Amino acid sequence: MRKYQFSYRLLLIAMVALVVVACGADTTTEAAPTDVPATNTSEPEPTAETVTDTEAQTDDTEVPTDVPTEEPTQEPTDTPVPIASDGSNGLILAWVAPVRVPGSQGSDAAGQLVYFSPSGGMEAIMTLPTSTTRVTACGDASTSPDGSVFAFMTTVTAGGGESANLHLIRGTSNDIETVAEDLNPIACVGSSSFHFSPDGSRFAFIDWPDSANNATSPIGRLLIYNADTVEQVANIENVTDFTLTDSGAVFASFFLNNDNEATEVAISTWDGDNDREISTLRAEDNCLYTSASVTPIAGERIAAILGYRCSGSSTQWQFQIIDTDNNTAQLESSETAAGRYFGFSDTNATWASPDGTTLWFTVPDGVSNRTASLFNTSVDSIAANTVIDRFVLMPTVSDLPYDANNATARLSLNGQYLALVRNDGNNNATLYIINLAEPSLDPVQFDAGDNGDTIAVLAFSQDSSQLVFVAGTDEGGNNALLTMELETGNERRVARGRFAQVVISPDASQIAAMNWVAFDEDEDPYLSLVVIDAESGAETVIFEGGEVDDDGNLANPAFAYPLSWRTP
Repeated sequence: MRKYQFSYRLLLIAMVALVVVACGADTTTEAAPTDVPATNTSEPEPTAETVTDTEAQTDDTEVPTDVPTEEPTQEPTDTPVPIASDGSNGLILAWVAPVRVPGSQGSDAAGQLVYFSPSGGMEAIMTLPTSTTRVTACGDASTSPDGSVFAFMTTVTAGGGESANLHLIRGTSNDIETVAEDLNPIACVGSSSFHFSPDGSRFAFIDWPDSANNATSPIGRLLIYNADTVEQVANIENVTDFTLTDSGAVFASFFLNNDNEATEVAISTWDGDNDREISTLRAEDNCLYTSASVTPIAGERIAAILGYRCSGSSTQWQFQIIDTDNNTAQLESSETAAGRYFGFSDTNATWASPDGTTLWFTVPDGVSNRTASLFNTSVDSIAANTVIDRFVLMPTVSDLPYDANNATARLSLNGQYLALVRNDGNNNATLYIINLAEPSLDPVQFDAGDNGDTIAVLAFSQDSSQLVFVAGTDEGGNNALLTMELETGNERRVARGRFAQVVISPDASQIAAMNWVAFDEDEDPYLSLVVIDAESGAETVIFEGGEVDDDGNLANPAFAYPLSWRTP
């Protein structure tokens, strides 16, 4: 039953009220940057075509060039419209804009950030800069371990390029903190993207240059911040990958020759004050390093998976163990990779078991520039075992969560469960869930359904006990919202619908989901935002993304894209 129905016309009234009140306030309009980097922003879905070492390392589609380049502005945000909230289960942070589908808005329809209560109250807290084309969580680890801080990115497209700003929001505060501006969106992609330390005291990301997306050996600046004060505490150049620890960080640095190729790679640590180079690896003549992924493992050691290529040879992956006590590196294994590493795609990712004794890692599979094979090995007896052979979908800079495609790899907040989707050459999608704490267990599997169906959404609960996912058709077709108890592997259908993006309440009792509404066979559907009781499947519509006029046409189209479920 629809307990509360909210039209975009009411949101417009709220926006007007916000502007009227703000006009009388003593505030300063903040201009968003106009010097935007030129980056490629999208790429093809995986196909059975092989990506060879000799193919160009590019992302094959173009950034739109017809977006106006006027200087964007941001309205004051310290006088929000009061929310009609029952306060019982937090608030849903969402991006709302006056167009039918996310990502399709023009420069004058960027929209706002809005809080919704689970019962349907709303509060506009930020007017987005002109030409904002997407608003997304900053990577897989965008929420602090205790759930109190959420990091997100707003991306502006103008002049044929993209510029991204990184923001933080604490609890249900109306105060949005801007951490950095003019970033390459790749800062929020994959295992080397933004993340918090395990204790939540710090966060970090790599500030990549515009050229990193298509660089042979990409490097950027590692920026580390105090999470409470948002004070920058480290700025380290030439970094290509990192992992934060409670005591500091481990990272890999590339050192380039005159052709911008990495002929040396340094594995280093940072102790909270100073960085120390543990070991340096040097490429042989006519060889170079193309990728690196580093993570701490048991025994105060560091594991590194490196992409390595020599002239006239295929790309290899190398498994190195770095001993931090005696400052040595040992090559444990090396094999030919089926494809190349790309700067805009996270096909070199590593995950350690909670006790640090087992490592999982991906290697390019040669099928496309965004797919990989998954291996694991004991760190004390190196032997690469194939866990998933090819077609594992990994994050790329062009991924949009609201696109109609399969979800990419996600790690639970406690680091124990890894969820991945394999979409094979026949377009059959399968969900794999791996318990990193139990390396001997086979992955739990779930088929999407018919050929061409997708696993479109993956979202872990805050306590890492459940996975919420959407399986079935996409782009407004029939599908199902499901939950899986991760300890047992038992799945349960919560509701049938036409679902898209979801976020979960901190206690996992409710799920906010975008849901396509079909109102005429000859008309495109629109998006509503519903709150679903995770136990009963009962739905409450809290945002209706359009009105059907007397002639049966869609009027006042809009969307509400959920970003995070926040609690005070």
